[in-house]
Amino acid sequence: MRVGSVAGAAAWRAYMQTAALAYEPHATRQRGISQDAAVDRWFAAFYILYGLEFLCFIVPKLMMLGRLAENSAGSSQAQAADMDRVRRWWHGVSPDGLRWRVLPMLFTAMAAAVVLCSVAGMVARDIAAAHQLLL
Repeated sequence: MRVGSVAGAAAWRAYMQTAALAYEPHATRQRGISQDAAVDRWFAAFYILYGLEFLCFIVPKLMMLGRLAENSAGSSQAQAADMDRVRRWWHGVSPDGLRWRVLPMLFTAMAAAVVLCSVAGMVARDIAAAHQLLL
């Protein structure tokens, strides 16, 4: 979370610098070209830092969701006698001794999809930053 906060503050600073430079009037054509190049560099920094911030914030949220799923499955073991059949199957308590563990499997699949999409988004932002610098 700390790394994400620092990356977020740096991304905000880069974006504010971009906005300040983008709306500053150009005195000459050469000054305008130089200013546009600086805007592109700051935008590239923003793209990279924002992708890092998002990834650093999504991972702790997934860790907390994993703990919640484990706690939910663990606390339901004590109530196994009161549960209906669907709820037992969902939490992994089976009368015939099989352990399906649907909730943890669902969490694992969703967490993998979220991390994969977050990494893909970060890579896309890095590519956009490289493209911004090459313009």
